[in-house]
Amino acid sequence: MICDRPITKWYSGAEIEAIAAELPLVHRCIFLDTIFTGHRIDSALSLTLDTVSLKRHEVYPTRSKTGKTHISAIPTHLVNLMQTYLYEERRKILESTGSISLYFFLNSKGEPVKYSAYYIALKRAGERAAAKNPHLSIENLHTHAGRSTFAAVLRSFQLDQRRQGKVTFSDADFCALMDWKSLSSLENYDITTRAQEVSPLLKDFYAQYLPIADATSSRPILTNVTKEV
Repeated sequence: MICDRPITKWYSGAEIEAIAAELPLVHRCIFLDTIFTGHRIDSALSLTLDTVSLKRHEVYPTRSKTGKTHISAIPTHLVNLMQTYLYEERRKILESTGSISLYFFLNSKGEPVKYSAYYIALKRAGERAAAKNPHLSIENLHTHAGRSTFAAVLRSFQLDQRRQGKVTFSDADFCALMDWKSLSSLENYDITTRAQEVSPLLKDFYAQYLPIADATSSRPILTNVTKEV
């Protein structure tokens, strides 16, 4: 049956909190990873123990649509949730199943979380969140909406910095973070015609991208960084 309800393409800060509150911990971590890194779901699910550094607040997917990957920063809020999942849930799963999987996100059987399971969890969380928060415009949730939110807020932050005459990351860096060939991909997001709400949590996090771009690292989050005003 085809759903005729409009698909939610972006999340506001309030919507993120409402949906996250209804998700099981493992799916909540995946959900917030897409919000704060722009990962496609397959990339988020590809995280492994050796590509997640909670100490450095960094994650590095092993798969991407184009085959290109980069290190992404994650905020303290998500680091704490992932740490709780790692030590309080994942460890118990390994003990009860005897699994030796290196994938970071596991289901109750000790197997890597599948897209279909996450999709179902997200849809159900959206329905519960909408029932409890009728003032929010949470409709038909789509797994790509986290990535769209990342693009909308990061682009809004970049353009706001330019309007204020401040140095910020370049369009090339923005495309690199989104894994795009060019800014023409923005046409699919309709960001320029939509006012994106930026909650304090999101705004503070995206403001970190310039310092991240300035930092030197053997595995830099952004390579060949150029700054624009």
